[in-house]
Amino acid sequence: MSDTTDIIKRTIYLTYKFGRGFENDLEARKDPVNAHLYRRWGYPVYRTYYGPGSDESWNTLLELLKQQTLLELEALEGKDQDDVQKLKELFHLEVHQDPTVFGGLNIHELREYWCNTKRVRVSMLLPGRTAA
Repeated sequence: MSDTTDIIKRTIYLTYKFGRGFENDLEARKDPVNAHLYRRWGYPVYRTYYGPGSDESWNTLLELLKQQTLLELEALEGKDQDDVQKLKELFHLEVHQDPTVFGGLNIHELREYWCNTKRVRVSMLLPGRTAA
């Protein structure tokens, strides 16, 4: 199996929520009945600058990130056509842009924010866990 095929398979595996006991049933994910078991994938993008003229630059950045990711996926076409198409459909940029929260944050403050919100998300997903 080639490296790119491995990457495609691994990414598909991470976007699909296998039922208990079906972790190795890769064919079941191709059944249209199971389409709801796929999750979006992508990248979180945080905007920390809101100065004059930054709206246009921000929108350009988001468009280029999306466009470049889809172009890279298209370069994989011909490998596993169905899986590549599925990855393109599921791709999503998780955009965070609230000047009252992110305005002026440096990389260390942004990381701290991300770590704290991650802890809260995990505690909401796992019963009995609380955000520390």
